[in-house]
Amino acid sequence: MGNVIELPEEEMGMGSEFVSCMPGFIASMFDVVCQSAKSHTSLTDEQIVQMVTNTLYGTGRLMLEQDLSFDQVVRRVATKGSI
Repeated sequence: MGNVIELPEEEMGMGSEFVSCMPGFIASMFDVVCQSAKSHTSLTDEQIVQMVTNTLYGTGRLMLEQDLSFDQVVRRVATKGSI
């Protein structure tokens, strides 16, 4: 179901917080994104959530399969000079 990562004993608390609390934290952050998007589009709630969750899935998979950092992902998709 997941990967085992060996941690020093003094890091067990932080490690367990990352894997046990992080899904809720991530879901909470992206719920805010989805709620904010509603006022800028006529897409349905279901469409917004589906697009966001598929993007999260694809980003995570890309990072894992290609061993990319967050910064590398940003550089790959960011528009030079911004939008």
